[in-house]
Amino acid sequence: MSERLEWRALYGTRQTLFVEGIGVGDYYRAPVDVYRVRLWSEDRLQGGRERLVLSEDAARQMLVGMLERARGESAA
Repeated sequence: MSERLEWRALYGTRQTLFVEGIGVGDYYRAPVDVYRVRLWSEDRLQGGRERLVLSEDAARQMLVGMLERARGESAA
């Protein structure tokens, strides 16, 4: 991905992914040792695709991968 990606802590401990200055999704630790990853629907801060993963590194990788897959599907 050649675009500028930036992570910011918003809404407490939730890490939000910004692409070229626009928020596209977030992840946060659930009450147990699981991270909830969310890729928002276009023009929304809720809804969209969601996954659960077991580590913070996996959460970051998952969110970037979800964004890439969603862009590939919309281009097809």
